[in-house]
Amino acid sequence: MGQRVAALGAGPAPIPVERLNAEMLGMALGQIKRKQACRLRAATLGEKIRSEDGIGTTIRLIEEQV
Repeated sequence: MGQRVAALGAGPAPIPVERLNAEMLGMALGQIKRKQACRLRAATLGEKIRSEDGIGTTIRLIEEQV
């Protein structure tokens, strides 16, 4: 999922779990803090996600298959 977030411009590249430490996490959070475009893109994507009816869509797709 981290790759998708980065590809959409809503966050930094994901940190592989074997490299994850406080310094790497701090650097990633610093990138987000400094990049206004990243924050704006994340906010825009958040609005889009909140406007979706994920449960309703899931129910409809299940009912179509039954």
